[in-house]
Amino acid sequence: MPNLGNSSNVLMCPSVNHLTPAQLQGVVGGGGGASVGSADMPWVDDADLPVQYTTESSYLLNGWLYDTTDPYSTGVITGQGQTAAQYRFNKEANVSQIAKTPVFADGIWVNTWPFESDTAENPANLYTGQQNGSNPTGNGVMGRMLIDRHGGVPPARAPTSVEPPTPLPGAINVGMFDCHVETARLQNLWLYTWHLNWRPKSNPWF
Repeated sequence: MPNLGNSSNVLMCPSVNHLTPAQLQGVVGGGGGASVGSADMPWVDDADLPVQYTTESSYLLNGWLYDTTDPYSTGVITGQGQTAAQYRFNKEANVSQIAKTPVFADGIWVNTWPFESDTAENPANLYTGQQNGSNPTGNGVMGRMLIDRHGGVPPARAPTSVEPPTPLPGAINVGMFDCHVETARLQNLWLYTWHLNWRPKSNPWF
């Protein structure tokens, strides 16, 4: 991955508001501070480091592309009694669908580890997204990307109560393994290849 150097502007979607210095101070305070983002606001995390290392961003990473040091996919046991590590790509050669495998996307936290079993909350709040859930990795659910940031309405006015069987409105931007970026409908996020041997599904509600 290239070194970002001083190009920190690539960490923030133009549709998202930067936090003011006062807001940032309120989050990180004396250290150990973090806040979840939303459709129009970034996430913030200081990783328990001095304030100058605080990260503010509107994008997240696909955790299934992390290496073998990733604790979320090495020690977690799935419902089948297997470790979640089997879903990691581990090496570039294992990414067979490079145009359909997301590397990063609009989101409300640093990273995520989606499973096919993830579902949209009922009702779905497409302004806040869903930070936590019952995903076997402990919390890294598809809901971290279920925000209407690029669906044709201002992000601040994203729908806050969408119920099944209504198709999920809205969209986000997704950067793929082959280096292209596309606008993805929220309804279609389960059609991408998030982990090794992913099985696409078309209905986010179940």
